[in-house]
Amino acid sequence: MAEVQIKQDFDSYSRNLQHTLEALLRIIMRFVPPRVKAALNSFYKNHLEGIRAVQNDGPTKELEKITNLSYEEMVETMAKCQKDDVAVIASEFKKGYQKDENGNYIVDDELGNKKSVSKMKSITKANRKIQSYTKFQSKYNILNGFTNRKISKWNEVYDKAINRHEGARYNLIFNKRQVGYMADRIADIKSKRIGITKEEFYNEHPEAKEAVEKAIEKGLDLNTEELGEWAKEFVNEGNTDISNFKDDYLIHTVTMEEYTNIYKDLDNNIIPYGVELNKSIDGKTDTVRVYIHSEDLEQYQKAGHLDKGVLQSYGKRDNKNI
Repeated sequence: MAEVQIKQDFDSYSRNLQHTLEALLRIIMRFVPPRVKAALNSFYKNHLEGIRAVQNDGPTKELEKITNLSYEEMVETMAKCQKDDVAVIASEFKKGYQKDENGNYIVDDELGNKKSVSKMKSITKANRKIQSYTKFQSKYNILNGFTNRKISKWNEVYDKAINRHEGARYNLIFNKRQVGYMADRIADIKSKRIGITKEEFYNEHPEAKEAVEKAIEKGLDLNTEELGEWAKEFVNEGNTDISNFKDDYLIHTVTMEEYTNIYKDLDNNIIPYGVELNKSIDGKTDTVRVYIHSEDLEQYQKAGHLDKGVLQSYGKRDNKNI
C-alpha cells in the first residue's frame, strides 16, 4: 500500500513539475524573437513523445485517426504531413505476413506512441530521398548520372521496406483540428488506388470533394466518421485488428448507440481496441463487440462505460461474465 502511495505522490510531483516548467517556458517565449521562437517551437514539437506532439498540435487534445493503410500508403501520407508540418504518428493495425529468423511476425519497433515526431522521420527517409533527388533532377537537369544512382539506391531501400511489411496495415493518428487536411490525404490515397489523379477523382466523386471542403470549413466540429461512404474504409472501427487479441482479453458487447459514446474515450486515452460489428438481416449494425486487453480493464473502467452492455473475459478466465 505504501509503495502505491509513493508512486502516486511521485506521479503527482512529476505532473506538477511539468506544468510549472511549461508555464515558465510560455513566459520566457514572450520575449523571444519570432524567428527564434518558430525554430524552438519546431524543435520542441519534433522531440516530444509522438502522442503528446499530436495532442499539442491544436487547441484541443482530441485525436482522430485514419486506418487500414498499407505500408506504402502510410509512409507516403506521413511524408506529406511532415513536409506540411502536420504532426502525425503511425501505429500498427494488423501485422504483415513476413516473419523473422525465429518464425515470429515482424513488429515495427520504429512505431509507437512514445516515439517522437522526429524519430518517425526515419520511416519516411527513403521516400523523402527519392522525392528530393527526383525534384533536383527535374529542376536542374545536371549530374544526371549521380542523381540516377541515388534514386536507384533509395528506390531499392524503399522497395525492400514495402516487401518486408507486406500484408501489414497501419493507422495514422492526428489532432482533430487536422480533419480537413487529412480528408484531402484520404482523397490522395483513394485516387492512387484506382490509378487516377486527385482532380479526376473529385470530378468523378463530387460528394468526396464536398465532404473534404466541409471538413476544412467545419474543422473541430467534424469527425472523420462524418466524411461519408467514400471514406468509410479509412475510418475502420478500432485501432487494432481483432486478430491481435489471442491470450487474455475482454469483449464488451454494446449497442451501436452506446458504442458511439465509447470509442472516442478509447482513442483519446490510447487504449488498443478492436471492433466487430454484428449486423442484422437488413444490414444495419445491431450490436458492437469491443475487444480490449485484460491489462487495460482498469483504464477502460475509469471511462465509466461498464454500466452498459455485457462484458466477458476470454483466456485465463475464459468466457466468463464479469
